[in-house]
Amino acid sequence: MTKVYVGIDVSKEKLDVFIRPIGDSFQVENNLEGLEKLKERLSSLSISLIVIEHSGGYERLAFSFLSSSGFPCSLVNPKSVRDFAKATGRLEKTDKLDAFVLAQYGEAIKPAITPLPEEKRERMRELVERRGQLVKMKVAEENRLSKARGKVRESILSVLGCIKENIKAIEREIEGMLGDDYVEG
Repeated sequence: MTKVYVGIDVSKEKLDVFIRPIGDSFQVENNLEGLEKLKERLSSLSISLIVIEHSGGYERLAFSFLSSSGFPCSLVNPKSVRDFAKATGRLEKTDKLDAFVLAQYGEAIKPAITPLPEEKRERMRELVERRGQLVKMKVAEENRLSKARGKVRESILSVLGCIKENIKAIEREIEGMLGDDYVEG
């Protein structure tokens, strides 16, 4: 089976992703919805390593989410990656190219997996899983709403309100976890 290396260039709003050796390049939003899409795309691949640069805290959600989802992730120093890029003749700097270089760096250097503390990994996994369940419930209720009238419509709207509040509460909990130290050592 082909070993797959993923480079993720992180910014506040988006994640630029490059999958090597497949050559697939795409963007997702740097939020839980975008990460769910990314997880879905990566889950069918044999991921050897996902490489993410430290990025002023913007990498925390992606790192915690992907690590707690069982993907091997390595947080790396941007200077090391930049030096690698220069050494391989990559002097240009764009988000798409940075994602490519991160994947190439992962394949060539094979940096160590950055551990997410076990307790935090389990808590994050549970929260992400529950959020996913609630999102599916929300979609189902929204689909029912289009055909509903009267008391049934009122009931669906009430349930939707409750589901949305629960989703927000879980997202706040996830964001709160990101303020903690998420990397050992």
